[in-house]
Amino acid sequence: MRTATSPYRSQRRGWLIRSWLAALDAGGPGALFDAAYPLVFGDRTIAQGGPAAYLALRERFLTLNSAAQLRENLRGTLAADDDLDKLRGLSAPVLLLTGDDDFGMGPSSLADLAALIPDARVETIPRCGHIPYFEAPEAFETAAQRFLAEVESRTDMRAGA
Repeated sequence: MRTATSPYRSQRRGWLIRSWLAALDAGGPGALFDAAYPLVFGDRTIAQGGPAAYLALRERFLTLNSAAQLRENLRGTLAADDDLDKLRGLSAPVLLLTGDDDFGMGPSSLADLAALIPDARVETIPRCGHIPYFEAPEAFETAAQRFLAEVESRTDMRAGA
């Protein structure tokens, strides 16, 4: 559960991760899932899935994640390097993909982040939360394929010139 780097230094991420660590310490992985679920998944996904999807996702989360692993990952996220100069130094094309119902970073903040990267673009998937590859897999795949085709065509044009 890694929230994105912010163009404003990730203070919100620190608050969020510390609250998730508190939930984990208080009630284990189940409490962490319950705290994160309404933030990670968009409104439409939660409404369409209902209680059955919640229970299935929770069970999967509990099966795949131990308290120790979650604690280590969350603490590692607190120590993440948000050096924005590293983003400015990226030379590869970058696609920043988000859902318009993402709790971590809205489209305007993501556009500000993209402005720091020399060759970046933003795509926003409607009615989707923090994990578009799960909530809207077809839209995610289409956006990724479109981006890769664009990058490949630029590479082909340079090679043919």
